[in-house]
Amino acid sequence: MSLTNQANRKRLNGCSVKTILEDTIMKMFKKLMAVALAGVMAMAVLTGCGSSLNEKEVIAVINDAIKSPLAKVVEDETGEKNVEITFKAADSELKDKTKAVAGIVEEKIGEKDTIDTILQNKAKRNAILDALAGKDRKDTNMYLVSYATKVKYDSKLFNTLNEGINALEIAQNITKNKVVHVSTDIGDYETKGTGMMAFQDVTVNGKTYTIVVMKVDMQKKATK
Repeated sequence: MSLTNQANRKRLNGCSVKTILEDTIMKMFKKLMAVALAGVMAMAVLTGCGSSLNEKEVIAVINDAIKSPLAKVVEDETGEKNVEITFKAADSELKDKTKAVAGIVEEKIGEKDTIDTILQNKAKRNAILDALAGKDRKDTNMYLVSYATKVKYDSKLFNTLNEGINALEIAQNITKNKVVHVSTDIGDYETKGTGMMAFQDVTVNGKTYTIVVMKVDMQKKATK
């Protein structure tokens, strides 16, 4: 079922349009994980080594996963239409918002906190979404928050696959923590097919992560 078709329906089995759309986003990124993994493994023998998160390459891996023929195979098998979005590097506004998100993550960290407990904390989640979409949540664009773990690998194979592993983890953590802003008026909007990604490092109890904010551009549906 496509985003557009779901957004046109006001209720389905007692679920709101917003909830249905969020579930669709989660499924989309789960499919992206499978597609990206297959592509990354296939490229392993052709690429050089990487040692840290390469923002440009991570964006490229996610874009390739979305447009890959493998995505069409997954679409055919699941019966769910793939959402085609091309991401690019963030502008200054999204970078500033992502820095604000990182500040919220690092504020008042408890001894037992992990990056996941922080992102799943209701107060932190609300503060993050306020920073991205405004306290009134009137921003009609879609925002998704995730992260990648900073890991120093010893093997040539994992260093070669590093950006692909980062892309997979970003997709996985979107579905795990579900820090997503979707406008309450989403039924009147559709994706433009474009988006941006911003990155900012944080430290949680000695571990370093890269916070990733994905913005999906939305537009008003054309009236028929």
